[in-house]
Amino acid sequence: MRIPDSVRRQLISWWNNENTGKPVILAQIPALLPPIEDASAFWASNDIRYDRAMAAIRGTKRFGCALPIHYVSFGSSALLGSYGCPMNPLSEDTIWPSRLFDELPAPEDFDIRWDSPWHKMMLEQVTRSAKDPENVATAYALGGLCDTLGNLCGEETLLYALMDEPEKVHRCLDKLADGWIRAAKEQWDIILRHQDGCASWAGIWAPGSTFPLQEDFSFMLSDEMYREFCLPYLKKIASAVEYPLYHLDGPPAICHLDSLLEIPNLRAVQWVPGAGQEIMAKWHGLVKRILASGKSAQVYCTPEELTPLIDEVGPDRLLVTINGLTEENFHLVEPYL
Repeated sequence: MRIPDSVRRQLISWWNNENTGKPVILAQIPALLPPIEDASAFWASNDIRYDRAMAAIRGTKRFGCALPIHYVSFGSSALLGSYGCPMNPLSEDTIWPSRLFDELPAPEDFDIRWDSPWHKMMLEQVTRSAKDPENVATAYALGGLCDTLGNLCGEETLLYALMDEPEKVHRCLDKLADGWIRAAKEQWDIILRHQDGCASWAGIWAPGSTFPLQEDFSFMLSDEMYREFCLPYLKKIASAVEYPLYHLDGPPAICHLDSLLEIPNLRAVQWVPGAGQEIMAKWHGLVKRILASGKSAQVYCTPEELTPLIDEVGPDRLLVTINGLTEENFHLVEPYL
């Protein structure tokens, strides 16, 4: 779809870390859809999921820089299905992989199965979305590299291997990085052939390739181990993305902030505090740290938290995704649109 000029300007300025004196606001009142009764049938059918996603887009009211983004969801660990992990549907929002190995595999023991039914199904959905002029398409979830390796063999197995077999872990991560880049480019080639830019599950349009880098596994790592086992590969995959951001997930991951800010072409950090930690006022200082680095920040807050947030951290390079927007509290967001 064609991106409105005002939205394009605001988002490009945000990606380029420009001070504009105005925050970027992504605000939506979502559609209310009936629950899915058969999760297995839902995840087995591209048609069912596409039709439901389009119904949600049509029924959603959008404000600010929010766009009709179709997140091509195959679960947060989608790429593991292409590595051959069985994918287990739990609900319309959740599908989890089963591990393939009981011990750390050698790099030659795993590979993306590019011709598998699962991988073909994902690419078909990406292509369908990219060709639809009514929405902005995204890539399916690619995941973090340690997250993926931990899912292949079990997180406890990987934690022991970091100490006992570090060189083998490095060889696995290097191969996973190559697979991540190839899978990402395979999707971006399709999307950018048909669309004006693309988006990701973060909900932010970019004029070129974009994806949130992440290592949720890192909440169990010291920063020394993060710098050894995560940072080199994050830099490698970030170099393949035109508009990368980093998904910083939960308080235990904050110790890695200074390290990840060293990624040369990282443009923004997305802060997600995690369940039970959502009160935005607790994180004003963290947001200031991100902004002080010269990078942009994406955060989530309620309409009631928006003005205190902007007053405390300032509007420049700040993108706020609004949670819990209704007709009744819309007036709290409207002045910033």
